[in-house]
Amino acid sequence: MQRYKTVAGYFTSNQRFTFVGHAGLGRHGGTLILSEAASSEQDARKIIIKYSYGQLALDKQSDADEQLRNEYQWLKRLRGAEHIVQLIDMADCSLHLPGISDGEATYEESLQKQMGKMAATGYGSQTSAIAPVRRCPTFALEYLEYGTLHGLKKRLYTNVQPWIPDRVLWSIWLCMVRQCVAMAFPPDIPDDQYFGQIIREVMQDRPYTQLAQNSAHTNNFMFGTPTLQGNEHEPNLPVVKVRYPARKSLIYRLLLWQKEDVKESYLILVIAHRLRPGEIRGWENGAAAFMRLCCLQGFRDESYRPLNAPIPYTWTDGSGTHTIPTLAPRILWEEDLMDAQLRHLLVRIMAYPYELKPSLSDVLKETEMAMTKDLGESDDFVLSFMQHWLYNPDESW
Repeated sequence: MQRYKTVAGYFTSNQRFTFVGHAGLGRHGGTLILSEAASSEQDARKIIIKYSYGQLALDKQSDADEQLRNEYQWLKRLRGAEHIVQLIDMADCSLHLPGISDGEATYEESLQKQMGKMAATGYGSQTSAIAPVRRCPTFALEYLEYGTLHGLKKRLYTNVQPWIPDRVLWSIWLCMVRQCVAMAFPPDIPDDQYFGQIIREVMQDRPYTQLAQNSAHTNNFMFGTPTLQGNEHEPNLPVVKVRYPARKSLIYRLLLWQKEDVKESYLILVIAHRLRPGEIRGWENGAAAFMRLCCLQGFRDESYRPLNAPIPYTWTDGSGTHTIPTLAPRILWEEDLMDAQLRHLLVRIMAYPYELKPSLSDVLKETEMAMTKDLGESDDFVLSFMQHWLYNPDESW
């Protein structure tokens, strides 16, 4: 906690900023929420500050500062993508500062060390001598006002609300699929052509990037006000954006919970181009996070863990009866308070072997088509649900 107070102290020394809270702590850094007062250039707003732990990072095998800079470079490539949290230009942030620590355990220890150096050189006798606030690499992100998938899930579970309208679930899922499309085909808008424009993600006839979400837990998917129109946002449904993408070189860590032969099979598939790099893990992780919102009967992580070995799953649709081996957990198989088509799709995405999974293109097409079908839920019904559970929830929950 001391780290975020140190970072927040730098920004709040400027009267324009007020510290609101911390938005999360990760392996390499953390996030702050700041409130920025209105000025002649800009309206009052909340912003997210992402910072590095520097040498205080728990993962001693990584360069936390460099990880933050790498994340920024990918987010810059994703500027303009509708379903990715967007960077904000902010003069108070810098990527090119050293880490938050020179090895001290706390900020107070850092001050003591610097004061000791000043005293040793003859400048420490003046009581007014105060070491400067340490700074670390930071960048700014847009703030999304309606919270995270985790927050919504917890609110529903705590209040024993066992289902979400299917129109809402399909809308959220389409946003998450389009996140994967964005990471497969980043906009890569040059600096001199980027003016804050937002672009809807579409499949493209070019190689996929090596980018996927390697921390696809429910706190990394956030609800906000949509910028573009579309039936996935009707009636007045939010946009869902993902934050913190990562290079594909980090994805393999996610395979360690599986058997070694599964890991090797995936690597072979990528090398042979039987499945496109970055495609598999992008939406498989998204499906695992989304599944928690579909299956509200459980909350513990064990309920949502993939199976150790695939089990045949059989379903029937308009084209006949189908069976596929899948690692999807039982909680998803047994969920009957959601649209069956959506359940079948999530189970198929968790199929094993990997070549049995639907392609990202097919997932996008099926999801877009599902948004056009009549699910028997009126606009008033959907809006009432969203107002009650997301837009204006009881603060006591």
